[in-house]
Amino acid sequence: MPFISDEEYASTVQRLSQVPHTAYQVDYAAVNCGMVISATKRVIRFKFGFTNQQALSSGKKGTECQGNEHEVIVTWSLNSGKRAVAFDKHEVLFTIDSKTKFSHSWRDEEGHAYYLNAHAVNISLRTDTLLIPNPDWKQYDLFVDGVSFFRMPKLLEVGIGLKLPRDKLPSVTPHPEQHDGDSEEAMSDLSEH
Repeated sequence: MPFISDEEYASTVQRLSQVPHTAYQVDYAAVNCGMVISATKRVIRFKFGFTNQQALSSGKKGTECQGNEHEVIVTWSLNSGKRAVAFDKHEVLFTIDSKTKFSHSWRDEEGHAYYLNAHAVNISLRTDTLLIPNPDWKQYDLFVDGVSFFRMPKLLEVGIGLKLPRDKLPSVTPHPEQHDGDSEEAMSDLSEH
């Protein structure tokens, strides 16, 4: 899998944001697994999938919309500095470096852009008062087409709209050609709550 520059990543995210697709979470795990001192080696796993758009557009929800699923596994030895990243069991990165953070980006065969960001130490554990915590900051994060893994819906949430009170609804005027009976029904469902 080829390395892509920040500009190529941004371009891919822009292009794919115009194509309807939805990534969803399947599983995430971060484990300390050093032989003598567990915190010296990390294995991080992100498992996600892309929604079956045909099922979603036909009104199906949740597991009925399950599509192609992928897995990213990061193995990082803090002692030796070895870092390996595998995408669907194919190595996309292997380096040896003593830095306490790293990032890597690549693209899959379907054109989806991935960006991995990892930090050896969780800065949310720091106690100094100068640090203002960012609630969106994660020690390990994978961005798929520009969307953080932790912002993706879970598979069971795919196709299920949120019911918001009317005063919390965004002010959006439907385009005349896109207005149909289904959207009227959906708007009435939202306004009932």
